[in-house]
Amino acid sequence: MQLVSALLIALMIVIYTLQSFFQKVYADHYPGDKNYASSIYSIVSGVIVAFVSLCVAQFNFVASWQTLLMGAINGIILITYNAFMVKASETGPYSILMVFMLSGGIIIPAIASLIMGVEFPVLKWFAIVVIIVAIYMVSKKDNEQKVTDKRFYLACLGLFVANGIYGALFYVQQNVTSPAEKEEMVLMTYLVMAIVSFVFLAITRKKQLWADFKQNKKSGLFLVLCSLIVATAINLMVFVLQYVDVTVMSAITDSSVLLLSVLCSCVFFKEKLTLLNIIGCVIMCTGLVIMSVI
Repeated sequence: MQLVSALLIALMIVIYTLQSFFQKVYADHYPGDKNYASSIYSIVSGVIVAFVSLCVAQFNFVASWQTLLMGAINGIILITYNAFMVKASETGPYSILMVFMLSGGIIIPAIASLIMGVEFPVLKWFAIVVIIVAIYMVSKKDNEQKVTDKRFYLACLGLFVANGIYGALFYVQQNVTSPAEKEEMVLMTYLVMAIVSFVFLAITRKKQLWADFKQNKKSGLFLVLCSLIVATAINLMVFVLQYVDVTVMSAITDSSVLLLSVLCSCVFFKEKLTLLNIIGCVIMCTGLVIMSVI
């Protein structure tokens, strides 16, 4: 792995970890109906990410029909990902949810890279298995709720597919068209997500729509900060995709963000790690080292 690419991936990991932290603060301080906090986040962040991507492209939007199509599909995928995340969070344990979500984000891009002709050594598959096992160990909590709703596993399966397709489409788009259209792909993805989310919210909330957008100082600040962080991270990701195998990047960024998020929870939210969590962290680091040197 080239030094510059490694440094950019490290920066992405820090940025995505900050996103998780800021998103939690925003959700905790959102003044309206908590059920619609994620919808407002999707709309606002979608518009901001699209605008930042347009700025990165120097307001020069030139996209092939393939980019427009895949961007629109990815926008819908992103909406379904958010819906499955909410449903899975409501009906089952966090550890299993994370295994499905992050496994999809690693395995489906790996399959996409295989289809595109990228070599995939056995050691890389071994590292993926090690990381997936570690994800469960790191995420496992002693007081987790039991699965009583069969819809939980359907939501987890949806998370697996949605998270995987979302990452894979960015990779496929750059191979089908060219990296020159990477900002257009990001813009289409997030603009479609924002528009569809807004239309759905307008239909369901009607007169309450504009009230849902009202923020207090803290929630508004972290909503904007989180949106800018997402815009930075996603544009950085599509830039790095030109130089790094999508499977390696997905495995390293997704698992490292989880690892850092767990550590941040210990420091800032005083959450305690069990022995299983600690062993999982060690195993995950081992898997990351194997993945990074392949």
